[in-house]
Amino acid sequence: MTTAKKRSRGRPRKFDVDVGVVQAQALFAGRGFDTVGMSEICETLGVTPTSLYAAFGNKLGLYTRAVENYANSTGRFVSAALAAATTPFEVWEKVLRASAEVYSSGDIKGCMVLNGALMSQDAEANALVAAQAEATQAAIAARLAELGDPDPKESAASILVLMRGLSVSARTNASRNDLDSVVDLVLLAKR
Repeated sequence: MTTAKKRSRGRPRKFDVDVGVVQAQALFAGRGFDTVGMSEICETLGVTPTSLYAAFGNKLGLYTRAVENYANSTGRFVSAALAAATTPFEVWEKVLRASAEVYSSGDIKGCMVLNGALMSQDAEANALVAAQAEATQAAIAARLAELGDPDPKESAASILVLMRGLSVSARTNASRNDLDSVVDLVLLAKR
């Protein structure tokens, strides 16, 4: 008895969806959701609009995948910093130091998520990055609570505000030393 493979309808995809997400992520991180057009995305990914829509549904579907990819790759530094912290002060220190490092390195400066809300007028795109930022803030608050911070929600909100500031500063060409100086001042005040 032979087993025949069932062939799906249509042509097989000619592009790697995961690679396409990474390529689109770079476009969105660099210029935001609004200014990146579908024709540019198709050209960068080397696909037709039909293939793009078949893979992601629409531009927002692709953006969603790009934000998720950012959170699960570059954005994992927050989880690593939280895991390494053993006191509430160390949460501040490790998250802010890691933010300064990550946001000031690479070709595209800043944070795709935190900058994303500043770079779009699209309500759905903004809701997506806002939800990701809220999840980050909640994770920070949970770790602070575990470590005995007297007001973990307020502390986490403050840390996220500082992360936003570091991200925007990196995006506007502040150096790693500039960001570290700000973190130094914040940590000095926290002692």
